[in-house]
Amino acid sequence: MSLKLFALRAASAMARNARRGGFLVALMILAAPTWAATAVPNAPTVSPAPVIDQPLTPAASDTPGEQPSNQHVWVPGHWRWNEGAYVWESGRWEIPPTAGVSWVSPQWQKESNGYVLREGYWSETPPPPQVAAA
Repeated sequence: MSLKLFALRAASAMARNARRGGFLVALMILAAPTWAATAVPNAPTVSPAPVIDQPLTPAASDTPGEQPSNQHVWVPGHWRWNEGAYVWESGRWEIPPTAGVSWVSPQWQKESNGYVLREGYWSETPPPPQVAAA
C-alpha cells in the first residue's frame, strides 16, 4: 500500500472514529506510521571510536607538495576511525565540497576515562570582520 493511500485511509478512519467518539483509536491510527518509521531492520551502524589511554601520535610527517590549483586546500594527515580500527589518512590536497568552507582537523578530546577522537569536518568559514569607516 502506498504511503499516500495509507494516509488517505487513516484520515478517513480518523474522521469516522472521531464522529463515533473514538478519538483514541483515531489518534492511534494517525500515529501508526510514526511507530513504523522508528524501527529500521538491518540498518548499518557505525561503531563509535573507542576511548583510549593516550592520543595516538601522527604516523607520518606530511609535507604538502605543490598546490594543484588555487581551489585546493591542504588537509593534513590524521587518524580516523574506520571499520573497528584507527587508520592513518595521509595528508592530501582537496577541493572543498562547497565555497566558503574550511577544514577543521580531527581533535583528541579528553574524557574522564581517556581520549576519544572527534572526526574532522568541513565548516563554514565565518565572513571577515567588517571595518567601520571612520
